[in-house]
Formats: sequence, structure tokens, C-alpha cells
Amino acid sequence: IRGVVSGPKATWHRVATKHRRFLSSLVLHNDTGGRLLSDMRQFMRSEEWYRGRGIPYRRGYLLHGPPGCGKTSLIECMAGELRKDVYIMNMASGGITDETLSWSISLCGPGLLVIEDVDSVFSAEAACKPLFSDDN
Repeated sequence: IRGVVSGPKATWHRVATKHRRFLSSLVLHNDTGGRLLSDMRQFMRSEEWYRGRGIPYRRGYLLHGPPGCGKTSLIECMAGELRKDVYIMNMASGGITDETLSWSISLCGPGLLVIEDVDSVFSAEAACKPLFSDDN
């Protein structure tokens, strides 16, 4: 597992080494883990299809829930099953700009990029404001 150091030229550094974890170690509703793993494997086999059509080759998943519900465990299992590194960027740590984000992503090797605490980027006031208003 690697973490990012914020700043104008962010870098990845190893923050932990964990033993490979398997999906069979999780209990999930409706084979959520199996379906996610299947989708990830299908995506990994389709790079040429994306590139041939000029479509950016990346895939995103939004995991949400209260602390302790298994989001991190699921990510660790996916990384273990796919034999990929995990890169973690915590948006709540501050100092992450568009430039830092782009730079950090460009430095990732083949792996899973986890962007944590995305909700911290938005203020409570902004979260409650409608995007469009009839008052304009």
C-alpha cells in the first residue's frame, strides 16, 4: 500500500505492506465481491478495445458506507485477487490541488488508486446548494 505526500510535486511512498487477501475471506451481500471482481477482470482484458476507440482506459467505482462496513477490506481483497498494488490518496489531508492530483495519478503504476474522503472536498454549504436555480 502506498500513500501520497501532498505538495507541488507529490510522490508515492510505501506506507504498509500487507499479505495478500482473498475474496473468500469476506462475507458480502448478493455476491457483490464476485461481481465486482468479474467486472474488474473483464475491464483488464479490454485495454486494446478502449485504446482502439480513443476512450481513456480507466474504471471507477464508488464505495460508500459508514466506517467499519468493509470498504477497505473489499479493496484489499480486489488487490489481492488481481495481484495489484494499492495507491491511497486521502482528500481530507489537505494540500491536494488539481495539479497535485494529476501529477500523483501520472506516477501510479498498474494498480488500484483509492481516493478516500472525497466528501471532505465539498463544504456543507456547497453540498446543500442546487446546481441550477430558477432565481437566475
